[in-house]
Amino acid sequence: MTVSWSRLIEWSANTFALAASVGIAALVITRGLPRDSRTSADPLAPGSRVAIEAVDWSIDGSTLVLALSAGCRYCTESAPLYRDLLRAQTRRNGRALVLFPQRTAEGKAYLATLGVLAHDVRQADFARLGVSGTPTLLIVDKGGRVRAGWSGLLSLSQEAQVFMSLA
Repeated sequence: MTVSWSRLIEWSANTFALAASVGIAALVITRGLPRDSRTSADPLAPGSRVAIEAVDWSIDGSTLVLALSAGCRYCTESAPLYRDLLRAQTRRNGRALVLFPQRTAEGKAYLATLGVLAHDVRQADFARLGVSGTPTLLIVDKGGRVRAGWSGLLSLSQEAQVFMSLA
């Protein structure tokens, strides 16, 4: 039995088209869904409860939580923002909590090299908290629920949003 070249080319093209269609469908399903439907299981989505040992969220109206890492380039680049945010929280008598995956002493030393003054620095298990990348900034209400959150290197408009969320 002989197969003509035209039939072989047609079969190859159909196979390629089918594979491409499956790939595009997978991409649309995983990335093309509206943001809300993809983040509903996100432990740091607004409304989610934040579980950090020995934190009484009810003491203040809202708490600024910074999840940083000593090896994070974006954390280092954002040091001026953190200095300003922590000063703003102090002026309004709000609480700020800085979390590191590293030991507390290492986190404090890192902040000192950046000139960032933070009073409450702790080690935390980022995976257990749902922090998938650093830096992550959260505004947590007195019920321990996320009111707002940002991840990564922030734009100027996002930085303004963080400051507005502190009020």
